[in-house]
Amino acid sequence: MYYKARQQKRNGKWYPQSVLHGRTVTTKQLCDDIAQASTVAPADVLAVLRSLSDSMVKYLVEGRSVKLDGIGNFYLTATAKGNGVEKAEDVSPQQINKVMVRFLAEKQSSVGGIKSSIPTLAAAQINWQRLDTSSSSTNSATETEGSSTGNGGSTPDPNGGNE
Repeated sequence: MYYKARQQKRNGKWYPQSVLHGRTVTTKQLCDDIAQASTVAPADVLAVLRSLSDSMVKYLVEGRSVKLDGIGNFYLTATAKGNGVEKAEDVSPQQINKVMVRFLAEKQSSVGGIKSSIPTLAAAQINWQRLDTSSSSTNSATETEGSSTGNGGSTPDPNGGNE
């Protein structure tokens, strides 16, 4: 995983910011990797991944979160356009202008022999390498936000009580 130094405009201080480096891993590459690590053919892996996508969308649009063990939780958030309305009864879906899929990575931990899942990916478990922003190899690197994206309110609990 790579990072670069980035100066924030609001306080002038420098912070690490994660950056993508290299080409995006494709579905075909994932299928080939999974097939090599199992007894399943790449075409069968692809069929399962396509079905997984369809099933996830089905549940997400129902307002449910989707938990994939060992991977994490997926859920939808929405943002509204404009400045809001004066009365609660005037709120409508027409105000929604963007729907996003959110993801919280799962981290397995064990305390006193009890397994629990914490939706986070510990930075200490990642081998961070500084990406020299002056080199020409970084021209293809795509920046990613290293901080919370914030959706104008609290993040819903993806493990929420309504299953």
